[in-house]
Amino acid sequence: MAPRRRAQRPHEGQGVFDLWGLSEQQADQSIEQARNAPPAPVEQQLVDGQLDFNFDEDTEVRDEPVRDARTRALDEVRTQQSGAAGEPGRVLREPGGAGTVPDGIIPGGINEPGPWGGYENGRIPENTLSPIPWKPEYVLRADATQALIALNNAYRAQFGQDLVVNDGYRDYDEQARAKEIYGSDAATPGQSNHGWALAVDVGIFSFYSLEYTWMDQNAPRFGWRNPDWARPGGRGPIESWHWEFWGVAA
Repeated sequence: MAPRRRAQRPHEGQGVFDLWGLSEQQADQSIEQARNAPPAPVEQQLVDGQLDFNFDEDTEVRDEPVRDARTRALDEVRTQQSGAAGEPGRVLREPGGAGTVPDGIIPGGINEPGPWGGYENGRIPENTLSPIPWKPEYVLRADATQALIALNNAYRAQFGQDLVVNDGYRDYDEQARAKEIYGSDAATPGQSNHGWALAVDVGIFSFYSLEYTWMDQNAPRFGWRNPDWARPGGRGPIESWHWEFWGVAA
């Protein structure tokens, strides 16, 4: 597996406008465009074959092939999350890799990232994790990879390119190095959600960008979210690029 690259971050004293090379007027225009940007027409993309599925169960879908595709996708993710009762070990299947979770069952439903499978943070065997297909040097828990694939399909249909991924699972030693480099802006080793293989850093460095606004509106239907602590007004560090997998409704 290729060495992992660290996520790009704004330099000290560099604001989001500077990072994107925006003047104040351009930034205002970008904010206004983001506010007025409609959510991606996910159902229509499904009909057109642009997407594999989506996870939004609240939207009524009358088209039978779309409804069936979405149902199959939800069933697959739920199967990976819940497992069979009494099953000591399961193979998690998804495009891009396979992994076995021998010591527990992945929690179902929506859960804040945390312990799973009997593993310690940052000490998860990588042969139990699944690579991100367009960035295979980064790995995640299998159901998180599956959901990220679906999110990326929607993102690519909207923006014409894959979602840039700069980091995924970090083992304990990698988190220790991140702490040395970023200080208080990095989690203590053993406490990062990257160490649960349930977080990614993406190439979105502005809360005022069209990409962030689209992600904020659409990523939760795929189980991914920018957590409250990372948003403006949160306890910090403030990170528009940090997204976590919380799962989908049971």
